[in-house]
Amino acid sequence: MLAYRLLDNSHLSSYPQIKINLRLRLCQSRLTEIMMQKQFSIADAKNRLPAIVHSVEDGAAVELTRRGKPVAVIISKRDYELLSRTGKGFWTALSDFHRNLAQMDVTIADADLAELRDRSPGREEELCR
Repeated sequence: MLAYRLLDNSHLSSYPQIKINLRLRLCQSRLTEIMMQKQFSIADAKNRLPAIVHSVEDGAAVELTRRGKPVAVIISKRDYELLSRTGKGFWTALSDFHRNLAQMDVTIADADLAELRDRSPGREEELCR
């Protein structure tokens, strides 16, 4: 509240740098408050939406509540894309791999893979008695 009173006082009009610094401090304190607070009522979020969006862009998730109960979460676009991305399943990826090999007229024979396998017996294991 003190910052609001200082900004509205006419004696500061001759000192634009002080006015800007006070506004900057006020904005920084609001942003810090929002970044620390991870939960807002819908009405609060409506009033603070720009600052909440900045906070979410920096990676913080914000929970919205209605009458004290969580109803929604705001996350960054990057996080949303990561969560909503549907990857190929193994079988689809393998089918695509075989299709690409066929299109490039490449064949893989068993003889090509024979030398890749390690035929050593591996380590010896001691069984606990």
